[in-house]
Amino acid sequence: QIKKYSLEDYYGKQWLDRYYDCLRDDRIAKRMIPIKEMVRMLIKSLIDTGGPLIFNRDAVNITNPNSHQGIIYCSDLNGCLAQNVSSSRMISREISNTAEGDIIVEKMECGDMPSLIQASLHLGNINVDDNRELKHIIDIAVLSLDNMIDLNVYPLPGSAVYASKYRSIGLGVLGYNHLLVKKGIDFESKEHLDFADDLFERINYFALNASACLAKVKETYACFKGSAYETGEYFSIRSYNDEKWNKLRNKIKENGLRNGYLLCAAPTYFSSILSSTTRGCEPVLKRFDNSENHIFIAPGLSLKTFWLYKEAHMLDQSWIIKACAIRQRHIDQAQAMDLYISSDYNYKQLLDLLILAWSLGVKTINLFIRK
Repeated sequence: QIKKYSLEDYYGKQWLDRYYDCLRDDRIAKRMIPIKEMVRMLIKSLIDTGGPLIFNRDAVNITNPNSHQGIIYCSDLNGCLAQNVSSSRMISREISNTAEGDIIVEKMECGDMPSLIQASLHLGNINVDDNRELKHIIDIAVLSLDNMIDLNVYPLPGSAVYASKYRSIGLGVLGYNHLLVKKGIDFESKEHLDFADDLFERINYFALNASACLAKVKETYACFKGSAYETGEYFSIRSYNDEKWNKLRNKIKENGLRNGYLLCAAPTYFSSILSSTTRGCEPVLKRFDNSENHIFIAPGLSLKTFWLYKEAHMLDQSWIIKACAIRQRHIDQAQAMDLYISSDYNYKQLLDLLILAWSLGVKTINLFIRK
């Protein structure tokens, strides 16, 4: 009330400027907490409970393709949704006495209430080396998800308005670890990082191209004007500078884009079980698991692949972070990424992982703690 603004409405340098402005204002009551104590309480809570979930606001908002329309305040509990959020505002309320009874009519200015239609590419069943096959599948997926926006039944009017405004979809993947094993790639290797960089760049390219083609046939999403897609900042910030990307940049500038948000990597826990593959972008939790009323065996498990399926808690967790950061450059929203922490982790080890993730631009982090 004193400063007439809220710190949570800003990020990056603007947030810092306003934070120090508040710090210097003697009218605002303050309580000093040593940074070491704050970090200690955070790490203790993470180890004891798995929460709070980590949401790196700057990393999320700096790469938001629709930052001209608002800010992303939070993600979902999986950590994969990252879209503009804003509150609705009451304009008026009228009470009418009619023969049928009293009627209350409220007029609201609708805020941004994210909704998302999702699907996942089964990487274990796709020949990802064949660009024609990959493009064909992604074309069908983007078209199907876009059609679902119009066919869907929305429980809240605000969600329907948001869906019409941004036409957001969430194309993700499952079977990522399955694919690595099929190709004989060790999760803890530079070969893995190089492979992920190439694969997800191609997935992003084909998804954007499919959405641009739909925009030409139908129409662009309502907020395209002024977006990072339209200005070209989306491509610059991701260092998409070669000939094919420049052509796509010009195509999108000319045709527009059908969908304001395109990619997010969901955890796909149950769908991966039904598809007999590994979860999302995650390593296998166990090679063989008969808990929780189901039996899971890592796909293609054999004497040859046994050691390639290194169980999640046995991995050097920094490789999970590095791979997530590599993929994140090509994903406009976020990814469901777990760190698999066992009881032998100390505070410093966990803090080092969180700092590494922040420094590499990872957007969201969940903890999977094994006691």
